[in-house]
Amino acid sequence: QDDALRTLRPDGWAWSLRHKCIFVLEHSRTDDTKLESDVDPFNEPLPEELERLKARAEDKVHKYKELVQAIQLRYPEYTVQCAAFIIGAKLSFEEERWRKNLGMFEERTSRGE
Repeated sequence: QDDALRTLRPDGWAWSLRHKCIFVLEHSRTDDTKLESDVDPFNEPLPEELERLKARAEDKVHKYKELVQAIQLRYPEYTVQCAAFIIGAKLSFEEERWRKNLGMFEERTSRGE
C-alpha cells in the first residue's frame, strides 16, 4: 500500500495551517465531442456528457481516497478532502461539483484569509 501511495501524483495541494485543512487537488480534461456551440450558446453538456464528467470526477476522488485517508491518519487534527475539477475539451463542466468543491474551500476558510 505504501508503495502504491508513493506513486500517486495529484495535480496540486491546498494546505492551510491556520484553518487546519488539506485539499488534494485533481484536474482532468475529458472529451465532450457532442457539444455543438451553434446549437447551444451556453455550452450546456447533454445528459450523457454530464454523466461522463461526473464519472470522471468520481474516478479521480476514488483514485486518491487512500491517499486522503493516509494524510488524515498522519494529521488527525486536519480536515482532508479531495477536490476533483473536471472540464471537457470544449469547456463543458459539471457545475454542481465545481460549486461543491469551491464551497469546501470557502467553508473551511474565511473569506479573504
